[in-house]
Amino acid sequence: MKGDKIMKRCPLCGNEYEEGSKCPACGILLIDTDTNQAVQIEDDKKKKKMRNRSSVRSSAGGTGGSTRASVPPIVFIGGAALILVILVVIIIIVVARRGMAERTADSYYQSAVVQEEDLYENTEEDIEPEEELDLSDVTINAYGYGYVTVEGTVAERSGNLMFDFEGIQNIYLYDADQRARAVEEGISSAVVSGDSVVALDDYVGKEITVDCSIQKEGGEIMLTVLNIAEGAETSGAGENDDYIIPDSNTKLLTQSDIEGLSAQELNYAKNEIYARHGRQFDSAELREYFESKSWYDGRYPAEEFDKNRSASVLSDIEKKNAEFLKNAEYKAQSGGYKLDQ
Repeated sequence: MKGDKIMKRCPLCGNEYEEGSKCPACGILLIDTDTNQAVQIEDDKKKKKMRNRSSVRSSAGGTGGSTRASVPPIVFIGGAALILVILVVIIIIVVARRGMAERTADSYYQSAVVQEEDLYENTEEDIEPEEELDLSDVTINAYGYGYVTVEGTVAERSGNLMFDFEGIQNIYLYDADQRARAVEEGISSAVVSGDSVVALDDYVGKEITVDCSIQKEGGEIMLTVLNIAEGAETSGAGENDDYIIPDSNTKLLTQSDIEGLSAQELNYAKNEIYARHGRQFDSAELREYFESKSWYDGRYPAEEFDKNRSASVLSDIEKKNAEFLKNAEYKAQSGGYKLDQ
């Protein structure tokens, strides 16, 4: 050092300089003669110190000398903690409400299941299964669709018109009082209903054949007349001649009822049961046969009748008789009678 000046020397050429940081001749950094260190390093340190001082002054205030207080870090930490607490509370509330909703739904479902089970249990206890009826001794089947044809004598007793059946009858009918099927045995007469389509006042003491419906109502056997034919012996014989088996719709057939019938007649008798209820026939032979009968009214195509009506309009007696006649037909002729041949 010469006086107060810092001397810098080039390590290569040995020249000393007061100003600059590089040797003008060699282009390399000069060495401080006092510290024996490169001038650049010292300058960088000084510059760094100057930058730090400048930064401190800038943060402390501007040209006007005003001071702005810095925000302590604890404030940021407290705010973040508060937000976190709020989020946790919201999550707890949502979870709690969802759990309450699920418990409420489970409770409602369990309650509904219990009520449904109680309903089924009460239903099973309150409704007794319908008793299986013995129809083997039935002589008149008046239950279900349509009407029955019966013979008897009109009488007047105790101010009521009565219909005295020909013989004692066991009648399969609807009991309106019990709202159920029933078999009434040992019936000799019925009360003629005031709802009859045809009045019987002029037939007292006469034997007649009537088309009617029969049911039990108010403890009485009620007969509602739909049609009438005067003179049982004459009209009855003519009507019966129109059927192969006239009573196949009212009583269970036995072997004695079909004695001497051919396979063809058994086939006709079987289809006679369906024809009574308006079934049409695809077979030209059967169509021609039944259309010649005064009582036949073919209203329902064969496919529609077999699919939608047969099960509901045929009585149990008619179903059993149709099966009985079919078996007899196949027994009389192998494979049954061949139609349209």
